[in-house]
Amino acid sequence: MAPSRKWKAGEARTTPDGQPLAGIYAHTYWASEAKKGEDSELLAVMESGLDELEKRAPFLSNFVASGGRIEYYISWFASERSGGDAIPWRLLARLAALHINLSLDVYSYQEPGGLPTPAPKAPGATM
Repeated sequence: MAPSRKWKAGEARTTPDGQPLAGIYAHTYWASEAKKGEDSELLAVMESGLDELEKRAPFLSNFVASGGRIEYYISWFASERSGGDAIPWRLLARLAALHINLSLDVYSYQEPGGLPTPAPKAPGATM
């Protein structure tokens, strides 16, 4: 699992392509881009990512014990007007065992004109 971007607290700040910026980083940061998939593959992609992270459980445990924070960030681009999935408790338990926070950033389906399609209102719903 290779990082797509990383830095350590106290290092000089840079742009993603290495150009210098003013100041130093206040916190250590490490990010890796996981596999991409279709809506129906979300759980399989999460399982695969967790398989890799569980191999590093001792490191992750020490990282969290030292004050670090771990986030499993998912950008979910819905391919249909409405949809979703249930994340099984066993998968959530695996995240919790590693002290990993789950972060979902969900983007709605867009019509060919580029504007999001409003979700249909449920009967009796008010906005």
